[in-house]
Amino acid sequence: MLINTVAVLLAVSAGLMFGARTTGPHRWMLTLAPLLVVAAAFIGAIALGPTADWAGPIFGIVCATTSVLASAAVRRDEPAFRGEPYWRQVLMDPSGRYPAGGTQQNETGTTGR
Repeated sequence: MLINTVAVLLAVSAGLMFGARTTGPHRWMLTLAPLLVVAAAFIGAIALGPTADWAGPIFGIVCATTSVLASAAVRRDEPAFRGEPYWRQVLMDPSGRYPAGGTQQNETGTTGR
């Protein structure tokens, strides 16, 4: 039980870091930090062996869910997401689909669907 609790706590912290968006010169730290957490969880699960049967699946599901929820919360002020309910934002964020009235700006600076 303690192993699974630690897996959930590590997964939530990694998911929050994966879902966050930062700018500035130190954004590489927010890219590296969750990878270190994932590596530590992976090494810990290998070291514990068969006593940690559910640690990997629990970690993966919780990390992915937390990342999507955090990303939707961060993107709530973007024009494509304004006025949309939170759960619709959660569904649109990983799928890349945006509401009919919203446009997304691509890398060249032009707007399109």
